[in-house]
Amino acid sequence: MNESPRRPLTTKVHLYQALYLFNRGFEITLAGLKRLEELGVFRNENLSDYEVMLELTRSEANDELTTVMQGIEEDDAAFWDDRYRERAKAPGRS
Repeated sequence: MNESPRRPLTTKVHLYQALYLFNRGFEITLAGLKRLEELGVFRNENLSDYEVMLELTRSEANDELTTVMQGIEEDDAAFWDDRYRERAKAPGRS
């Protein structure tokens, strides 16, 4: 039997939670910048520059993170597919 290096479910949950918190942090930062602009601290064009830099950073990080997570999910799918096939072949199953 070919064993894949599996991560515990709790690790996966923590990864997805970290991804959520990572993106939530960007949303909070963007809202803070918008509020500072409303208070007259930033001009709109400066805010737009910061917003573009933040969104670019977020999208590049999310791209890398989701690629890693896709690999984890593919490993999990292969692992559970093997378990499913083993059970389907068990005596007494049709």
